[in-house]
Amino acid sequence: MPSIAVPDELTARQAEAVAYRGGNLLLEAVPGSGKTRVIVARCAALLAEGIAPSQILVLTFSRRAVGELRARLARLAAPRTLPDVRTFHGFAARLLAETGHAGHSRRLLSAPAERALFESVIDATPLPSLPAEVGRWPVFCDAAALRVDELRRAPPEALARLRQRATPRIRDLLALASEQTRRRDRLGVADYDDLVARAVQLASMPDGDLRKALRGRYAHVLVDEFQDTDALQLALVGQLGGEVFAVGDPSQAIYGFRGAARDALGRARAHLAMTRLGLDESFRCPAELCDLARAVWPEPPRLHSANVRAGEIAVRRAASPRDEAAFIADAVARALDDGTPESETAVLVRSAEPLARLVERELRGRGIAVARQGGQYVLDDPAVDALCAALKAFAGPGDGGAWRRLFGHPAFGIAPLTLRLALDAAPPCSIDAACEFAQRLAARSRVSGARLAAALRSARAFWDAGDPAQAARAFALDSNLLGFAIAGDERDARRSARRLTEFLAALGDVRDVRARMERDVSSLAVVRDFLACSESWTAGAETVDEEPGVRVLTVHAAKGLEFDFVAIADAVDGRFPQAWRSDTLLGDDEIALARACGVDLGTRAAEHGDEERSLWYVAVTRSKRKLLVTWSGTQLDGSPQRPSRFIPLALRTEALRMPSFVGPLTFTPAPDLEAIQPAAAARLPRPLGTSRIETWLDCRRKFYYGALLRIGAAERTFKPKLGSLVHKAIQEFHAAVRDFRTVAEGSSAAWAARLRESARTIAASDPQVEFDSPLERAAALRAADRLLERYARELEATARASAGGFEVIASEEAIAYDYAGVALLGKIDRVDRRPDGSLVLVDVKTGAFKREKAMTAAFPKLAAAASAGDLWIKATPPANPQLALYRAAKPQTESLAYLYLDARPKSGEYVDAAHTDRLDIAQDADALAALEDALGRTFFEPWTTGGVTVIEPTRNARTCRFCEFVTICPGYLEDDE
Repeated sequence: MPSIAVPDELTARQAEAVAYRGGNLLLEAVPGSGKTRVIVARCAALLAEGIAPSQILVLTFSRRAVGELRARLARLAAPRTLPDVRTFHGFAARLLAETGHAGHSRRLLSAPAERALFESVIDATPLPSLPAEVGRWPVFCDAAALRVDELRRAPPEALARLRQRATPRIRDLLALASEQTRRRDRLGVADYDDLVARAVQLASMPDGDLRKALRGRYAHVLVDEFQDTDALQLALVGQLGGEVFAVGDPSQAIYGFRGAARDALGRARAHLAMTRLGLDESFRCPAELCDLARAVWPEPPRLHSANVRAGEIAVRRAASPRDEAAFIADAVARALDDGTPESETAVLVRSAEPLARLVERELRGRGIAVARQGGQYVLDDPAVDALCAALKAFAGPGDGGAWRRLFGHPAFGIAPLTLRLALDAAPPCSIDAACEFAQRLAARSRVSGARLAAALRSARAFWDAGDPAQAARAFALDSNLLGFAIAGDERDARRSARRLTEFLAALGDVRDVRARMERDVSSLAVVRDFLACSESWTAGAETVDEEPGVRVLTVHAAKGLEFDFVAIADAVDGRFPQAWRSDTLLGDDEIALARACGVDLGTRAAEHGDEERSLWYVAVTRSKRKLLVTWSGTQLDGSPQRPSRFIPLALRTEALRMPSFVGPLTFTPAPDLEAIQPAAAARLPRPLGTSRIETWLDCRRKFYYGALLRIGAAERTFKPKLGSLVHKAIQEFHAAVRDFRTVAEGSSAAWAARLRESARTIAASDPQVEFDSPLERAAALRAADRLLERYARELEATARASAGGFEVIASEEAIAYDYAGVALLGKIDRVDRRPDGSLVLVDVKTGAFKREKAMTAAFPKLAAAASAGDLWIKATPPANPQLALYRAAKPQTESLAYLYLDARPKSGEYVDAAHTDRLDIAQDADALAALEDALGRTFFEPWTTGGVTVIEPTRNARTCRFCEFVTICPGYLEDDE
């Protein structure tokens, strides 16, 4: 046997792995143990033995890993004499192409087109085990798509066993999988998993071309990150022949949600008769970090530090997510000042929103470059958002708000005041009117009105011809959206250009799928389907390895990387680790049945827990020296939250003894006013609660004390407690009862009983609804019974009175959004979706209804008072601006509803009924425009331009009688007559 060349710098265990030639080997390698060095050294040794490069195959899971391995191997010899290094999908595609089978797998659909195709599959497939209307629910589409993908990854023999023993629910899922395969074959399309499945299927045919092509082709197959293989990839490795050298770590198995096989390494040892060898020394992580990573496991993995340098671990609590982001940015700035390079600094999050965005904003605000990866959505890109606004305006040309959003988009740079005056004078209500409107706009914007009008006309021609993709492309070109993207830094420009291209291609994909499925392909139908299928369209894998800046990454995106300083943000129980939710489609017995047949279907609680531990293990072991773990004491909406149970108790306790970090008060300036923003301007909290704006309209002094200084009485009176009890009962009710499209007469009685039962449970057990005495609790329950019964009756009446009823798609939904340059947050009591897809925002009030169309009458009065400059002097009732502002977060909204539950006086008597005061976005456009004008004049413009210099007291005693700040207000008695 020829001598084997083994590099001198390898440890004894690494050298043993490189030299091993006794058959298939599984190398279990902990983070920082030098597994990539071992793979490269083994390739070098095989080449030194005389093994031809073409007989050595290296498989991995990401293009980034392929690039790193190729770069390291390139240092050994010329590229032509190197082994073949590919991803599983790339290797499968090449095999199919070489054997003449590529035609079945060449076209890959975009994510929106995949979603549109799957929804057509659901429409066409009878599902006897489910209610008839379930296919319309987005939550069902999401869950079913995951289960069908798992079935498609299962080996054919396992699926055959499952079909023989399937329950009715599993039969429905199998039917969806079969119909999806049939439609894919009909369309001639595929996804990445199809490439591997096709290769496995052809390789298993005894006399097939692909089986012959593989026979004797590879003497050695090396696989990196073997714990991430799914059943099909494992089967493909088994078909390749040759000696398998697989490297993996069971404690880093974090891709179960994406189809990685449960216990992939255990299966590989059994199926491939692999010998096990362990590398358990980490040369990356100090001992302190190794201990923190191991501590979350019931049976800690073998992870030992070979790093003699001491590690640093800090844990800190902030008051709110905004404060947490500010604290992390300050810590990163200090690390950079101390000499840590930007590329050696990373902020990791379990879920991208909201912390990744907040941290990125805080870092950029300090002049620190940011390279962000993971958890980003295609439609979030500013240039793509402008294109979406154009398509929505074309889809609803009679919607004045759609044109307002389009022309007001920052991409076109039209001055806000100029635009507002023009829209108030002649709001467009058709595409032709919009073209004429744009033509009249001043030319001093980034895109002239004439150019914008030309872009609309070009797009309109393609739109009318039924080609929305070409319409979008024409608008993007003629309005110079790419120029808007390029105006940013180089990285943002590349990203925007790439996402614009993806957006246009996906829109064409959706139209093609609909056409070949013989569905409506009018521009309106295609765009509505495309936008509905794109809401959760995540951006493709975008590596940030070569980009300058601090890395802001999801833990999944950070896999395989290492940094000198790592911050793990949002370490909150329920998000990291993520709370376990049982499967919405399958019971535990059905999951067990599928597993017994050899199909990885569904997720068990224990498997979910292990994957969360693996994510923590991966996050902690990215650090070579310094680790910061942070969490905030409240959510964006102010509700309390607890630190992650993965943080050791001693560190949690120490952090809780320290005061929460509270950052400086700031606000987000309007983009077009940043250049003139005074440095000493008054600053808003981050972000501002929408309800605070009503306080501003009542009394600026009260707003100053409560919203800015955050002082005020902590105790809650009876009415707020009652309101919390009623809202929580309604939220719990709608968590289970959402569909009100078909409502039988008298349904409200059962609903009222359920609501009353929820209220009693909440009053007895919820610490956030705590009454001072049993008498107060009893009084609250009596009042709640009346209010909830009225709510149930009004719910039935509304459902039966509207054509097609509605669905409640959210209850007590916390939202964070930007309006006129100010970051806002709020909570929508209820969001209803009508059959046509439009939304109704509902604000449930436990107070009494006073007069019909109260808001419609109040908003114009508010605007008139604002114009006269006497808004806070005459104390015009400001009404409630919250729902109107929430439209910025819910652009599909077509109606606002204020639901009053208290009895209302009529002819000296009380009518025992709730009352709904509705505002229609189209019919009441004047009132809503008046409100926007009043808020712009009195609040948003003064705050975003720094125009507020004095916070004067109220001039009306009515606003003072129940004010908790009355004793510190210098002007509360001035008008007390």
